[in-house]
Amino acid sequence: MKKSAMARIVEFDLMVRLGRYPSRMNFSVDYGVTERTVARDIEYLRDRLQAPLEYDTNRRGYFYSKKWELPSVVSMSGMREDKITGLIGRLRALPQDERDFVIQCATNSIGSETKPARVA
Repeated sequence: MKKSAMARIVEFDLMVRLGRYPSRMNFSVDYGVTERTVARDIEYLRDRLQAPLEYDTNRRGYFYSKKWELPSVVSMSGMREDKITGLIGRLRALPQDERDFVIQCATNSIGSETKPARVA
């Protein structure tokens, strides 16, 4: 099933933040889209959202060359309850340290000053 462009961009950003160095090829296979579609998503991140996204030839994937955060308006746009439920399921599948990192990033992006709750 193909995901919307914004959902793909949010997930690509997450993979980059987690230091997984996503490539166009791997991401396209994982998310059921063409490499050209992923290239357009990357172009959108760089050109429209001003993401300092660069390609590492040694690791064969993308990374942020400096600290950057996806605007919260983009990351939360169009999220329905079923999408949030799916996101919680994916969070539960992550190792605890990665889960805490994702929750902290989400907390920071919405401006919360409270400690993030653990997802059991």
